[in-house]
Amino acid sequence: MGLALSTAYLAWGVVAQAQATREAQASLAAQGVAPQQVLVTPTPFNSLLWRVVAVAGDHYYEGFYSLLDTSPRLAFDRFERGSALEDKLPAHQGVQQIREFSQGFYKLHERAGRASITDLRMGQEPNYIFSFAVAQRGSGLKPLEKSEQVGATPDMKRALAWLWRRMWGEPLPRQDELAHA
Repeated sequence: MGLALSTAYLAWGVVAQAQATREAQASLAAQGVAPQQVLVTPTPFNSLLWRVVAVAGDHYYEGFYSLLDTSPRLAFDRFERGSALEDKLPAHQGVQQIREFSQGFYKLHERAGRASITDLRMGQEPNYIFSFAVAQRGSGLKPLEKSEQVGATPDMKRALAWLWRRMWGEPLPRQDELAHA
């Protein structure tokens, strides 16, 4: 019985991901985005709501698709990937490691004089678990001796409430936008 249930759940996940992927690709094309890479993953604790990250040149796009959405089209938010920092940190070991580990799903950014690289696969804008400070601003960007993890976790109560409402098909702004509304 357990094997049958787990196999059925696995099959459901494959079908649900295929549906989310089709809708994501159609929505990206309708918005004129031709991504080099697309990642479609279930959000925590369910297989109804899917997070989509698409990398296209100097930008990445994040959107959410619920199988219960009344409109099949995803609304994507567009973000800078930090291409200006790319040339300033090409040989930095921490940057190279995250580039490879994230399989190309990363962003570079600078805040308070520190350059960081973030793996876009684990988290949601603006809170990502795997984010590392790799350089300090001085006369240029000086690599840190050792990368420092600076990842952030969201307010879990608010994040789970957002996931619950969005999972049931309610169109919502991003969590950080909702917090400031």
